[in-house]
Amino acid sequence: MPVDASHEKTLPERRLGCAFLWSPSLEDEAILRTDWEELMELITFGQFERISARLGRHLQIRPKAANGRSLVASHNADGAPTEALPLGFYLRQSFTARILRQQEFVDG
Repeated sequence: MPVDASHEKTLPERRLGCAFLWSPSLEDEAILRTDWEELMELITFGQFERISARLGRHLQIRPKAANGRSLVASHNADGAPTEALPLGFYLRQSFTARILRQQEFVDG
């Protein structure tokens, strides 16, 4: 369900869009799979220093923590226990915007 979450608007001024079910095209699915596999490889091998929001064409990984003190148990590149910021996968804003534009075209 699209939600207008503009910070410039107060909560009562924000709008809800019509809910819809989205499925990726074969091309988008392949790109998302490639992004996922590349990002998961970095996580699996503890290469957290190489992770940035710039990686991934449609899918990006970003910290989920409210601040740098929120750490979770992890392993570094050598397999030794360590702590790292919790991470989350997000669709890029440009990709999400394209999905929403396509939906409006179909409905409109």
